[in-house]
Amino acid sequence: MEDVDDEAISIELLREDNLMLEERIEAMSKKCSAMQQAKLEAEARAAALDADLAALRKVAAGQEQVDPNSAADWHDERAKLLEEVQTLLKVKELNEKRVGDLSKDLQRLYKRLKTAEPTTGDSEYVEPLLQDQETWQKQQQLVQDLLRQCKEKVYAEKHAHKRRRVDPDTSEHDKSLQEVIAHFRTEASERNEFEKLEAQLLQERLSELEAQGGEPRSEPVSTVDVSDLETQIASLNEENKKGRLFVSALQDDLKRLAHEKLQLAKDMQEAQRRIQALTMDNLQFKLEKNELKHQVQSEVTKNAALQDQVDDVTRQLAEATAEASQLQDHLVAAQTQLLAAEAEVADLHKRLQEATASTSTAAAARYDLETTLEAAEKARDELAEAKGFWEDKAAKLERVVLQYGSEIQSLKLSLADAEAAGPPEHTPASVAHGQSMVQQFYLRYYKAAETSHRSLLDATRAKDAALAAQGADLTHIRHVLSSIVHASLPDDVSSTLQGLLAGLERPELHTESM
Repeated sequence: MEDVDDEAISIELLREDNLMLEERIEAMSKKCSAMQQAKLEAEARAAALDADLAALRKVAAGQEQVDPNSAADWHDERAKLLEEVQTLLKVKELNEKRVGDLSKDLQRLYKRLKTAEPTTGDSEYVEPLLQDQETWQKQQQLVQDLLRQCKEKVYAEKHAHKRRRVDPDTSEHDKSLQEVIAHFRTEASERNEFEKLEAQLLQERLSELEAQGGEPRSEPVSTVDVSDLETQIASLNEENKKGRLFVSALQDDLKRLAHEKLQLAKDMQEAQRRIQALTMDNLQFKLEKNELKHQVQSEVTKNAALQDQVDDVTRQLAEATAEASQLQDHLVAAQTQLLAAEAEVADLHKRLQEATASTSTAAAARYDLETTLEAAEKARDELAEAKGFWEDKAAKLERVVLQYGSEIQSLKLSLADAEAAGPPEHTPASVAHGQSMVQQFYLRYYKAAETSHRSLLDATRAKDAALAAQGADLTHIRHVLSSIVHASLPDDVSSTLQGLLAGLERPELHTESM
C-alpha cells in the first residue's frame, strides 16, 4: 500500500513538474517574442535616428536649405528694412534737391537785397535770419553728435573681437551709413558756404551803410526825379513785400526741412535699432544652430548606446533560445518518465485489486480489535472518572474541614456546654428543616462535582482525538516526503525535503518517548 501511495505521489509530482516546465517554456517563448519585438523597434528607431542625423549633417554642411520660422521672419524684416532704407534714400534725394533750390533762391534773394536800396526796416529781416542761423547751428551740432555716435559704433564693430563680431556681411548697412554720412557732410559744407556768403553780404551791407551815413548829402533833389523816385519806391515796396513773403515761405520750408531731417535721423535710429535686433536674431539663430549641432552629437551618442542595447538584446535572445531548447529537452525527458510511471501505476493498481480481497479479513479482525479497545477505553474512563470523583470529594472535604474547623470546635464547645446544661428540646419542624438543608447541600455538591468531572473528561477525549489525527497526518506526510526524497530531484530541493523530514521525525520521537 505504501509503495502504491509513493508511486502515485511521484506521478503527481512528475505531472506538476511537467506543467511547470510547460508554463516556463511558454513564458520563455513570450519573452523571446517580446525581445524580438523590442529588437525590431530598436532597429526602426535607430534607422529614424540615422535619417535625422543625416538630415542634420546636411543642414550643418549647408547642403540643404533650412527654412525655420525665425529665419523667415528675419529675412522678411530685413527686406522691409531695405525697402524703408530705399524710401529714406529717395526722400533724402528729394530733400537734397529742395535744399539746392532753396540755396539758389537764398542766393538770388541776397543778391537782390544787396542791389536794393537800404531801408529803415532791415533789422526786421536780419534778426529772424540770425535766429534761423542759431537754430541751424543747433541742428548741425545734433547732426555732428549723431555722426560721431555712428562713427564710434562703426569703429567699435570693425575693431571688435572675432568672437563678438555680429555678422561679417554688413555691406548694406555700411553703405547706407556712409551715404548718410556723406549727405550730412554735403549739407554741412553747403551750410558753411551759405554762412560765409551771408557774413560777406552782411559785411558789405554794413560797409555801404557806414559809407552812406558818413558822406554828406549835398546834392539837391530835383523835382523832375520825384515821380521816378516814387515809382521806384513803390516798386521797391512791392518787391519788399514779395521778398518778405518769399522769406517767410523760405523760413517755413527751412523749418519743415529741419523737421524732416530730424525725422530722418529718428528713422535712421529706428533702422539702426532694427538692424541691431536683426543682428541679435542672427546671433540667436547661430546659437540655435550650435544647439542643433550639440543635439546631433547627443543623438549620435544615443544611437551608439541604442545599438549597444540592440546587441545586448540580441545576445539575450540567443541565450533565451538556447535555454528554451534545453527546457524542451527536459520536457521530453519528463514526458518519457511520466509514461513509464503511468505504466508502473497501472501495474500497481492491478496489485492493489489483488490485495483488496486479502485485506477484508484483516479489516474484520481490525474491527473486533477496535471494539475490544473501545470497551477497555470505556472501562478505563469509568475508573478514571470514579477515581477523580472520590479524589475531588476528599479534597473538598479537607478544604471544608480546614475552613470550618474553628466553627466545629466552637460548636463542640457549645455542645459540651449544652450537654452539661441539659439536652435541648428539638421540635419536628426544626429537625425537618435541618435535614432538608443537609440534603440540598449534598445534592448541589455532587451535581457540581459530576459536571466538572464530565467536562474534564470531554476535554481529555477531544485532546486525545486531535493528537491522534495530528499523528496520523504527520505519519502520512512523513511517508510522502520519504518517497519524494528517493526520486530524482535537484540537489537544493532534495536537501530542503530532507530537512523537513528530519523536523517531522523529531516531534514523533518526542511523542513516542512521552
